[in-house]
Amino acid sequence: MQVRMARRPLVELSDVPDFLAAFRERSLSAAARRLGVNQSTMSRRVAELESRIGPLFERLPEGLRPTPLAIRLLPHAERVESDAAELRRALHAPLAASGTVRVAVAEAVAVYLLLPALAPLRSRHPDLSLELLAGDALVDLHRGDADLAIRHVRSSRGDLVTRLAMRTRFAVIASAELAPSLGPDPKRWPWIGLSAQYAHLPESRWFDEHIGVEPVLSTNGYVLRHEAVRAGLGVAPLSRTVVRIPGLVAVDPGLPPPEPAPIWLVAHRELRHQPRVAVVWDFLLELLGNHDPDVGEAASKGLGL
Repeated sequence: MQVRMARRPLVELSDVPDFLAAFRERSLSAAARRLGVNQSTMSRRVAELESRIGPLFERLPEGLRPTPLAIRLLPHAERVESDAAELRRALHAPLAASGTVRVAVAEAVAVYLLLPALAPLRSRHPDLSLELLAGDALVDLHRGDADLAIRHVRSSRGDLVTRLAMRTRFAVIASAELAPSLGPDPKRWPWIGLSAQYAHLPESRWFDEHIGVEPVLSTNGYVLRHEAVRAGLGVAPLSRTVVRIPGLVAVDPGLPPPEPAPIWLVAHRELRHQPRVAVVWDFLLELLGNHDPDVGEAASKGLGL
């Protein structure tokens, strides 16, 4: 049985740097230094190339003299060199982010954290559009109902990528007008509560354990609760970040605060590194991490909480 060996191409891409270095330096030793190899390796490479395509250089006492073949090949080799450099730049350049990214997020997070911070993202990526799907229901990322989700519960399915974005830390918040009128007994304060469907949340459990009175107002909407507090209707355990809203202040009921509540950033594994999704993912991790120094510092160190 006769076995045929595959023939090596006359010229390979790896030959181009050797040829150009020898042509430009007119010396095998100088070409070797340019490419960071020893002279014997450089000499072997050029001789091997010449064995395939023909003589490229005359070896003279004063150095290498290009043959007509080498002169004819020079512009083609330089074009390959230029194209390879363009390819490297393209590989390392950040990919342009364009298109629409749908983010499922609780309305309060969207109103009080996302909206005030979106202008810089828009200026950096003018071809990027966001669609905020506000609500507390869990959207189905597997079905493509959203590209990203900001959730209060961790997703455990293997084809979802989940990162801890921040922990919501709570304080009892009141309007600046109402705060001075509050007495020493927090059970006599007017409280704004959450509806029974949110009884499992840390702030609801805290209220039932430490306060346990009938709220003056209950709602199933986080934004409504924030606005009720800002309107001076009562007090409520809210995220400390809302203290930045003009007219709101933290008050001390003399009780330990509710336990911090984690907020998770979730994406489908197949979408996570698409340019449009990756840009928004990184933006949200940085934004939310800035509201939680512990998580933000861990993320900057690549700890991936």
